[in-house]
Amino acid sequence: MLTFVFGAPIVIVDTMGGTMTDFIIMQVVNIAGFIVTANLSVPIAERFGTENVISLGTTLAAISALALLAYGITGGMNTSMLPVLFTPMAIGFGLRGPTGFYRGIVASGSNSARGSALIVFFIFTMTARSVR
Repeated sequence: MLTFVFGAPIVIVDTMGGTMTDFIIMQVVNIAGFIVTANLSVPIAERFGTENVISLGTTLAAISALALLAYGITGGMNTSMLPVLFTPMAIGFGLRGPTGFYRGIVASGSNSARGSALIVFFIFTMTARSVR
């Protein structure tokens, strides 16, 4: 995510011929989608089940990633499509983030502090590996 956030303005402005306003609109739409769904993820998980919500969030993020890949491969240059294509990813992350983190802490049993620390460690490890 950090790689994307740092690289997206360059891609949007230099490669796609967009503006920083296009980047800002995309970010605001996606952050809003993430915040709303992250706050709703617990009641949704209580109603439909934690595993179902994690699966739905993962599926939405994957569909969004594939749509973005297809858009890029086909030469898509319309920056107004970016919020549309990225929003399912933000919603997916919002759905699966809190519930997935919670499941990780529950899986650690009585040592929830260690479980939480390991989750954060692995998040940063994956980020560091992707930047390398």
